[in-house]
Amino acid sequence: GFRVAVCEQVEDPAEAKKRGSNSVVKRDVIRLVTPGTITEEKLLSPSESNYLMALTRIRGSAEPVLALAWIDISTGIFRLAETESSRLLADILRIDPRELIVPDTIFHDAELKPVFDVLGRTAVPQPSVLFDSASAEGRIARYFNVSTLDGFGTFSRAELAAASAAVAYVEKTQIAERPPLGRPERE
Repeated sequence: GFRVAVCEQVEDPAEAKKRGSNSVVKRDVIRLVTPGTITEEKLLSPSESNYLMALTRIRGSAEPVLALAWIDISTGIFRLAETESSRLLADILRIDPRELIVPDTIFHDAELKPVFDVLGRTAVPQPSVLFDSASAEGRIARYFNVSTLDGFGTFSRAELAAASAAVAYVEKTQIAERPPLGRPERE
């Protein structure tokens, strides 16, 4: 349930000495470890998945569309699905993520508050810009180093926004690394 910053030396001690005999070697955050981004085998159960899940909502002309994207960065699994308010909690509990990231605007939504109350500390609000559907396809294409997502299949705008948020969160927390993920698949 905790978030931990991993710091390491980012310069050679000889370089630090050039700045003076009492200079401290530069250190920097190289990774943020969160419940959904753990990759250390000692901390993972071999019989359970360690999913990071993203939830988005796209308001359209009709009823709002909810979508989920979940990733296990230790195995590379990457899945997407649309859902509805009435079955949201059931879908989340079926997948059993260790961490659920949601836009702060949705996190404080009165209609979905009961879902987040049940999930407790698993649900973590993030800035809404992380879930931007306009830049979603481009972010996913850049992560997989492809020019278009056509070869991955057809996904809804909400699914792409959720997938993009999950990818952005992985990039944000894994700073120096880019874990290999399988191509996104609709469930």
